[in-house]
Amino acid sequence: PIRNGKREGTYYYFHNNGVVGVTGVFENDARIGLWKEYYKYRRNRRNRKKEVQYAGDGFDGDFRPYIIKEWSQEGKLLYDHNAFKRKLSQI
Repeated sequence: PIRNGKREGTYYYFHNNGVVGVTGVFENDARIGLWKEYYKYRRNRRNRKKEVQYAGDGFDGDFRPYIIKEWSQEGKLLYDHNAFKRKLSQI
């Protein structure tokens, strides 16, 4: 919904075939928390594309969003932020 000209609340985007494309939450017209993106076509039971972490609230303008996980269209995990951080800490 829109409040005082700003997006607020749960957000859903649907691909033209009816499959959910994006889910997330807006606060003060800013993306907050975990956002999930999905591929348009399902190759298997899962069609996850990526998970992106945004600030915890809509007033943290200094937070830089980052990808938590990303998958191929075949469902193979391509990137895992936590695994990447663990590897960096071992160097």
